Amino acid sequence: MGLYSVVDAWKEVGKSGFKVCRFRLDYCGENNTRKTAEDIELDYRKNEVRRKAGSVLRIVRDTRIS
Repeated sequence: MGLYSVVDAWKEVGKSGFKVCRFRLDYCGENNTRKTAEDIELDYRKNEVRRKAGSVLRIVRDTRIS
């Protein structure tokens, strides 16, 4: 495991209204196999979008009875 140092820290309100503590970490160790930010960045164009058709057979119940 590498060494990290906290560069910045802040609080914000999350989607559900709870307080979230966020930290920005910088790697400060030596790791030649570590990927750069450019290597990690996702390229969504590479992913092929596939769709499948389906059908569902279910029993429709009267919710007033339950």
